[in-house]
This record gives sequence, C-alpha cells and structure tokens, in this order.
Amino acid sequence: MASDTTGPGSPHYPSYYRPGLWKALAPAYDPLVRLVFSFFGGERRVRRAIVEFADLHPGEQALDVGCGTGSLTVMLGERVGPGGRAVGVDLSAAMIGRASRKTRVPWVSFKMANTESLPFPDGSFDKAFLSFSIHEMPEAARANTLREIGRVLKASGGLFVLEYALPENPLARLLTKAFIRLAEEEPARRMVLQRTLVSEVERAGFAVIRQQLYAAPIQMLSAVKAPSAK
Repeated sequence: MASDTTGPGSPHYPSYYRPGLWKALAPAYDPLVRLVFSFFGGERRVRRAIVEFADLHPGEQALDVGCGTGSLTVMLGERVGPGGRAVGVDLSAAMIGRASRKTRVPWVSFKMANTESLPFPDGSFDKAFLSFSIHEMPEAARANTLREIGRVLKASGGLFVLEYALPENPLARLLTKAFIRLAEEEPARRMVLQRTLVSEVERAGFAVIRQQLYAAPIQMLSAVKAPSAK
C-alpha cells in the first residue's frame, strides 16, 4: 500500500511541500529556467527535445506532472492541437496562475493538484511527462506519484522524464555532484547521486525502454506500463 505523505497540519499539501517557498519563487522561475537552459541550447530547445523523444502526435492526450509555470504544457498543446488535450498539474497556485496566462487555447488547461492523487479517471492520457519535478519529492512521494501516473495512463500509455543525470565523464560527474550537493535538497541528492530513477520507475509498474543523455547532466527516459500493471 502506498504510504501517506500528507501532513496532519494541512489537508491540502503533502508534509514535505512548502507552498510559501514556491509562491516566492514563482516570479523569478521563468527567468531562472531560461538562464539555466541557456547553457544547453536554450529552454525551448531542451523542452522540444523531450517532446520529440516522446513522439507526441496530434490528437493525443498529454499530462504534464509538476508543470510549474507551464512552458512544457504549452508546447505539448502546440503538438497535440485542437483534436487533443494537454493538461498541466502543479501544487503551487502561484505557478498555475502564471501558467494559465501563457495560453488561451481551449485544449490546454492547468489544474492545481497533488501529484500523489491526480484528479483524473483511470486511463485518461496517452502520454505523461515529468520535467525536472520528481527530484523535488521524497522517495515515498515519488513512488506515489509514479503509481498515480500509471493509473491515469491508458494501457498503451507512455511516461517521459526529463531529469538530472550522473554523467560517466569524470570531470562532468564531479561538477554534477558538486552542483547537486550545492543547489538541491536531500531527495534530489539521493535520487541523482545513487542513480535510483530507473529502479523507482520500474517498481511503480513501468518498463523502461529507453534512456538517453541529452547533455550532461540532463537525461531523457521513456517507459511504458508493464503488462502486469493495473
């Protein structure tokens, strides 16, 4: 049974989540992301890479889990078009507010939601995306989130992850470790430095079919629901 990470003090937020922090970060989030991704060819190029990696088609139903200010969700909407649907979910009302102002097309929407309890029926989506969001969660919350993604994906659905990677190159590995220890908190450190992402995805009922280094320290991972997954 999935563990409960909801704290007794708040029925709305998991115990690890700090809404005030993300509210404070929201105004600076997009400029910061653009700055970081500028070292890897630019934000749009990096996000386009995961969309291409997923081979997303017009008419498909796409879910962006932990969407932040919605930049990837908007790109998913551009790809699926009016015959499809792109939905972004995030726990931060401030992030969702900014995301909602990025597009007015009716097939793209945003919803404030706990990723451990997604507000969608079983089998709602063709493809789901996690873009630099799952490392922010403790392990139990990651497990719950991955299981929920599996639940809302169709039987043939795919999961696509854009996340930190620990490179093989010794210098790149050293720099990545230093950055993670400096810039990220314990959940991210454990997941990245111990390279647990693949095993966690597989334990949640997925079969990893492809793992590719985009550029150190960024990886792309694709997985499908395992045949035994409900």
